[in-house]
Amino acid sequence: MKKAKTSNTSSKEDQEGGALGNVAEDDVGRTDDPVRMYLREMGGVELLSREGEIAIAKRIEAGRELMIGGIAESPLT
Repeated sequence: MKKAKTSNTSSKEDQEGGALGNVAEDDVGRTDDPVRMYLREMGGVELLSREGEIAIAKRIEAGRELMIGGIAESPLT
């Protein structure tokens, strides 16, 4: 049986104090990066519950059926 290799814990990132080790505390809350801004905003949005997701899916399905029925009854088709 082979033994699992252990990772080298003295990587360059660890030696430099981590990824955010040299960032000032004042700069942590602010960013100009649009992706980071988007992810920060999305982190504050409450996720749908199971019931909420089911309700939206039913509304989508009902709207789709209404649209297909309207297209089928249209004299242009």
